[in-house]
Amino acid sequence: MRSPEAGLYFDQYDRAFLDSAWSHIDTLTGAKRCAAEYNAVVFDSGRESRALCGEVSALGGGYDLVYLDPPYAPPRDDDCYIKRYHFLEGLSVYWRGQQIMQATKTKKLVKKYTAFSYQRTVTQALRETFKQFKDSTIVLSYSSNTVPDAETIEAVLREVKGSVEVRHMDHRYSFGTHATAQRREVSEYLFIGR
Repeated sequence: MRSPEAGLYFDQYDRAFLDSAWSHIDTLTGAKRCAAEYNAVVFDSGRESRALCGEVSALGGGYDLVYLDPPYAPPRDDDCYIKRYHFLEGLSVYWRGQQIMQATKTKKLVKKYTAFSYQRTVTQALRETFKQFKDSTIVLSYSSNTVPDAETIEAVLREVKGSVEVRHMDHRYSFGTHATAQRREVSEYLFIGR
């Protein structure tokens, strides 16, 4: 997969380097594909571990701690996860199994359906996920420039958790949004349900 056309993300030198690096990384297998920074945070707990990519509803329950960072449901379509992060999403899997929108200048990926991405379905999707992990400590990352609002999320989490703590940090987006955009300054929330 070649990088998108000139001037969109990287200059000619960087595109040549990335194409070369991707092609070589793609030939590596197993642990050889990990970067040193990632390896530094990995430790042997003596327990079996695994990483999965798929729908959360397929996981079942029985976890001590569940960290959730679902796609955000935007008030308007301009805050869509795939629209903003399609390049990184594609890169993470070397574009395997991804449908690329060839007619788009930046070669966006086709957005896969998830109930978390739509205003009319996100609250119920969160409710069902919280119920699924009601016996686990739940940690949810969310943003103030999306729906539902923090009060709604806290109320839905309290349906299954007796103790809910909400932390927030102010954040300013510096990419993917033009300089006069109204929603660049947000609060990033962390909901902790025990």
